[in-house]
Amino acid sequence: MILKQVIRYENAPAIEATWVLRTQLPDVDVPASPALYDGDGKEVVPAVEAHTRPGEVVETVVRCHAYSNHPDQIAQLRADLGADAAQYEEMIAEVAATYTPPTPEPAPVPPTCTRRQGRLALLQAGHLVAVESAITAIADPAQRMAAQIEYEADTWERDNAFLQAMWAQLCGTPEQLHDLFRLAVTL
Repeated sequence: MILKQVIRYENAPAIEATWVLRTQLPDVDVPASPALYDGDGKEVVPAVEAHTRPGEVVETVVRCHAYSNHPDQIAQLRADLGADAAQYEEMIAEVAATYTPPTPEPAPVPPTCTRRQGRLALLQAGHLVAVESAITAIADPAQRMAAQIEYEADTWERDNAFLQAMWAQLCGTPEQLHDLFRLAVTL
């Protein structure tokens, strides 16, 4: 098997490699094909003429493979090319450089965290003082006491109405709240 060609696709970040098997035909004349006849007995001319000659070398494609710019595919291309990879390294490197890894899925949002975890997350994010000041600033004593009880709960629930209202009052987005809970459970 011989490497015939390595080409870079113009319309995609990919490379194609083709391997062939070269076979030399024997140096003997091949007898002409017998005449072909249709159902009515009329001679039919073949659609394809014989295109080989005695002693001619013919190439048969035995493998043709396209490799994407994904690192695993690029590694496979280098392995398949073997010693020939060096002469195509510039092309391979150009295609490999176009790869952008997919954005990983964010971690699932935990439904709860402990008060300690939540306070540490608020502290790291720079919101702890603002939250405690907002609770202290509640004018109605009953509402302030309810807020203090919610804030001092052993477990903070992400879907808690008070927690969401307090976060909205501080101009936080739902995604930021999700990120705080993701952070909190790591602390």
